[in-house]
Amino acid sequence: SIVFNAGNFGIPVAHLLYIQGGTLFADQPDADAGLQVQALVVMFSNLLIWCLGYVVLAIAKGGHVREALGLFKLPMPYALVSAFVLRAIRLRSFNGVDFLPIWFGFPLRSLSGVLVPMMRVAQGGLLSKGARWRRWRAVVPIASIKLLVVPTVIGFAVYCFGLWPWPGAQLIIGAAAPTAVN
Repeated sequence: SIVFNAGNFGIPVAHLLYIQGGTLFADQPDADAGLQVQALVVMFSNLLIWCLGYVVLAIAKGGHVREALGLFKLPMPYALVSAFVLRAIRLRSFNGVDFLPIWFGFPLRSLSGVLVPMMRVAQGGLLSKGARWRRWRAVVPIASIKLLVVPTVIGFAVYCFGLWPWPGAQLIIGAAAPTAVN
């Protein structure tokens, strides 16, 4: 229940809330900031989960460094470095203007616009195929913790650290994102 899988639902919800819905909280600089906060949370949580996973694996196998370095077999670290490099090139060299040629940029933006809806359709198909009603006794308590307890704990942390209303509101929204198939 505490898996922070806010990428599957959190990023689309943040996109709908801020970019398409135009919702802004006090002290939020612009609409993109909501999506940026959610993307950072997903990035850091995934890095933390995978890094800790490989460290725990290394410790369990007798403390070998080779197992801990298994993280570098995953595409995630390379994708993150590439994304930051491309962002820096765009911001420094092109003053924030899209530097992709139109013949490449237009199809890429079109595909990115349909990615989330298609992901939802595929996930719905997976959920409907694997639904087992007899397991609801196990699912309901976990879903209740994920949808009620975790956001409440994050809300308390947001309040204690003085992050309300911004970016605390988005952190609570992201914490309430259901874990779906996981």
